[in-house]
Amino acid sequence: MNKEARQSWKCDKCKGVISDDTSVPPGVKTSGPSNSGDSSDEESMDEGAVGPLPSDLSTLMKMVSSINSKVGGIPAIERDLAELRASVEYMSVKFDTFVADMIEMKKTVKFLETENTELKKTVDELQSIVDVLDQRDRSSKITIDGIPETADEDCKSIAVLTAKALNLDITPVSAFRGRRGQNQATDKPRKIIVDVGSEEASISFVSAAKKKKRLRASDLNQQWPDSVVFVNEYLTYFKSNLLRKAKERARSKNMKYVWMKGYVIHVRRDENARPIVVKSLADLEKI
Repeated sequence: MNKEARQSWKCDKCKGVISDDTSVPPGVKTSGPSNSGDSSDEESMDEGAVGPLPSDLSTLMKMVSSINSKVGGIPAIERDLAELRASVEYMSVKFDTFVADMIEMKKTVKFLETENTELKKTVDELQSIVDVLDQRDRSSKITIDGIPETADEDCKSIAVLTAKALNLDITPVSAFRGRRGQNQATDKPRKIIVDVGSEEASISFVSAAKKKKRLRASDLNQQWPDSVVFVNEYLTYFKSNLLRKAKERARSKNMKYVWMKGYVIHVRRDENARPIVVKSLADLEKI
C-alpha cells in the first residue's frame, strides 16, 4: 500500500458501514442506521438502566426518616438533661446549706458543752457553799444510831445515858428521832439526833465513842439488846451520801481505812499510804 492509500484508508467502523457479509460478534451493538425496532430496544434498555433507582431511593428515604425520628428525640433528651442539671444544682445548693447548718450546729453544741461545763462547775461550787453552811449549823449536833425505839421514849434522857456510858460530862440541849432514810430498812431503829450545845462538845462526844469502840445498847439499859451503838457527826445529806459512796469505792479498791475528820472524808489504803481527801463526787475517782 502506497503512502496516499494509507492516509486515505479508514476501518469499516470509522466509515460507519459494515458489509453484510462481515460477521459481528454476539452482543455487540452495531452503529449506523437503525429501524424502529432497534429504537424500541434502545428505549427499553434505557428504562432498564434507570429501573433500580426507585428501590435505592426508597431505602434512602427510610434511612432519612429513621434519622429524622432520632433527631426529633434530641429536644426531649435535652429537656431531660436540663431538668437533671436543675435537680443536681438544687441538690447541690441544699447540700451546701446542710453543710453550713451542720457547721453552725457543731459550733452551737461546742458552745453549749462549754457553757454546761461552766454551769456544772458553778453548781458544784454553790452546792459546796450550801453544804458548808448547812454543816456549820449541824456542828453542835451528833447522831446516836442503834438504840431501839420504844413507846413514850425520852430521847434526851437516852443522850444523857450515852454521855455517862462514855464518861463524858456533857448535858444535851435537845434530842429527837430523825427521819428514816430512803435506803434504811424499816426494821431498824431511826437515828437519834442530839444537840450537845457546841462543836467542841460534839467532837468530844464522837471521839469518846470511837475510843470505846464497842458501845452497846445494853450498856445504857440492861433491858435493851446487846446491839452496837454508833455515835457520829450529824452530816448533811450531801456529805452522808458522799461518805457512803466513798466507803463503797474504797471497799472495791481494797482500801482499809475511811474516816471523817473536821467534816472532811479521808481514805487510805494502809498505814503507810498517804490519805486521799474526798470533798466532792469527782474526788471519788482518786480512790
